[in-house]
Amino acid sequence: SSTAGGTLFDDDAIPTGAPLIDDSTLDGLFHFGASVSVVGVSGSLPFSQARRVSVTSVPPSIWNAQLRGESTLAVTQGDRLLLSFWARALDNQPARFNALLERDGGNYEKSGELGVNLRSAGWQRFYVPAQA
Repeated sequence: SSTAGGTLFDDDAIPTGAPLIDDSTLDGLFHFGASVSVVGVSGSLPFSQARRVSVTSVPPSIWNAQLRGESTLAVTQGDRLLLSFWARALDNQPARFNALLERDGGNYEKSGELGVNLRSAGWQRFYVPAQA
């Protein structure tokens, strides 16, 4: 058995900060090894558009298919980061990916990582807390 500890926040108690990518348009995201399209979203969600990411064949390495965004602000050692995103499986087809925060270049040191396995077409919100 194993144990873990941490601090849980509701959305109202998350410390204030600044977005590292433009989350209003997602224009700061780019991709390779996958096809990406913009699709409309209906329902009571806090967004009206999403990116549909399709990978039709298994790449030789997991990093050969990416949807990524680069920070528009400087990140320094010790900064606390929170990656927040919504995801769902398409047409109830299972989907699997890793969401991570990592250094661009050098040793690609990861500050935070989450393996995501989707099995439902219902939208789910995910959080990846990290410290640079």
